[in-house]
Amino acid sequence: MKNFFRKIIIFQAILSALIGLKMIFFPYNFAPDELAKAMILFDEMQPIPDNVTFVFLILMIFVTFFSIVKLYQLKKIGRTLYLIWIVGSYILTFSSTYYVYDIVEMVLDYTITLNSGLILGLIYFSDLKKKFT
Repeated sequence: MKNFFRKIIIFQAILSALIGLKMIFFPYNFAPDELAKAMILFDEMQPIPDNVTFVFLILMIFVTFFSIVKLYQLKKIGRTLYLIWIVGSYILTFSSTYYVYDIVEMVLDYTITLNSGLILGLIYFSDLKKKFT
C-alpha cells in the first residue's frame, strides 16, 4: 500500500507540474482559433492582479510542493498542507474571471481532481493513515 501511495504522490507532482507549464507557456495553444483570440482579447482588458492575489498564488505553489514532499515522507503535516492546498486551489479557481478550458487542460484538471480524491481517501480512510508520523 505504501509503494502504491508513493506512486500516486509522484503522479500528482507530475500532473501539477504539467498543469503549471501548460498554463504558463501554452495557455491558448489547444483552444479553437476564434476562442483563443477571444481569450487573448479578454486577458488584455483585465487589470493587473493585485499584490494579495500574487502573494497567495506564490504561497500556494510552495504549499503544493511541501505537501507533496511531506506526504511522500508520510508526515502528518503533509496531510494538513494537502487539505490547505485543496481549499486554496478552489479559492484560486473561483477567483478567476472566466472558466474556459481547452481539451488538454480539461483532461489534466479532471485527472488531478480524481487523483486528489484518491489521495484524500488513502490518507484518511485506509490503513495507511496509521503510518503517518
